[in-house]
Amino acid sequence: MSESLTSLSARLSIINDPLAPAGDRLRAMEQLESRALGKPRETVETVDGKTAVDDAIDRMSTEELEAWVQRGKHLRAAQGGAAEH
Repeated sequence: MSESLTSLSARLSIINDPLAPAGDRLRAMEQLESRALGKPRETVETVDGKTAVDDAIDRMSTEELEAWVQRGKHLRAAQGGAAEH
């Protein structure tokens, strides 16, 4: 508990010090606000971003992928699709 009191006292002295840099004073105010309101710390969550389709494609063999490409070409031709790239 004394550590909390010490950090509270340090933050208050920075906030009340007119000669302290504005950025330091603002940071101390934000820290006190976060502590008082119980705000969670901001963290960045990293997400793989892969869908089930991506996973299924990753598991396919080269032959299976080539077969899907060929089916796509046949469908495009049957529908009168654009010229091949």
